[in-house]
Amino acid sequence: MRAVLEKLHIFITRENVSVLGAVKKTGSKKTGIHVEVEKEASSHNTILEHELQRIEEAIRKKTKKLYPPNTALLVVFDDYVSIQSEADLKGLRNRVRSLLSSLQNFRWVAVIGWSKRTFEEFDLALVES
Repeated sequence: MRAVLEKLHIFITRENVSVLGAVKKTGSKKTGIHVEVEKEASSHNTILEHELQRIEEAIRKKTKKLYPPNTALLVVFDDYVSIQSEADLKGLRNRVRSLLSSLQNFRWVAVIGWSKRTFEEFDLALVES
């Protein structure tokens, strides 16, 4: 969240900022804070694959913990740039479906985008093991 605020500050003061660039902050309140954002451009497919990998890592991380039966798993991700079409949604669904068999303790899984445009849910009681 801090990186988003820093990018917003740069946008307001300079009128442009890379959405994908890494944020580098130096200084302090006393000496003056200086924020730089790397200029970066990536193909849509690269952005989508990066976000799908992050979602997969988040889900895999949860499979390593024990949860009570019938627990719900909610994964929230940044879909502002990554999900642009029905084909992107299909890729998201396929990636999550490939992981469902490893989620035995979960009853329900939902993947939700920050933009509120993306909502995919999976009722694991209906999924065959």
